[in-house]
Amino acid sequence: MAYHQQIAEAAPDVALVPYLRDPGLTPAALGALAEACPTVAGVKFAVPDLLLFTSCVQAVGPERWAWVCGLAELWAPFFWAGGARGFTSGMANVHPPLAQDMLTALQAGDQAEALRLWARSQAFEALRARRNSANNVSVIKEALAQQGLCAPTVRPPISELPESERAEVTAILQDWAS
Repeated sequence: MAYHQQIAEAAPDVALVPYLRDPGLTPAALGALAEACPTVAGVKFAVPDLLLFTSCVQAVGPERWAWVCGLAELWAPFFWAGGARGFTSGMANVHPPLAQDMLTALQAGDQAEALRLWARSQAFEALRARRNSANNVSVIKEALAQQGLCAPTVRPPISELPESERAEVTAILQDWAS
């Protein structure tokens, strides 16, 4: 949290949204950050620990910051129950209606619809999460390339998908189109 505090002190007129990925963070540390850095406006929480997330929301206050699930659709319905009011989405680049419909369902409190959409997103999100999320960007790029929206190449150190996983992307896109 000292890093975020240094940034807040160096840019006192800028609203900050820390990207938190450290599973060792504590609710007390976030509470201290909230007190020390009034310019923090939200948090992109990307630790796959719903209990930790919910404890942090409670420690800081659900209304004090914008709480964003930084783990995309894979975790969005569950983090929403813990206090998130937004989620990141790589899928929104590939199939915007699915991401938008999930957000709409969550905002409306329609958990059944959110979980139905979550199930529809599972194959894509599981493929992105493979190999400790090494596929995260590669799957998005491949899906965009298959839709004719970009070249299929990725920059190092990211690797292109093997042919078997490219075929999985094709099948997912075909399923979404039906």
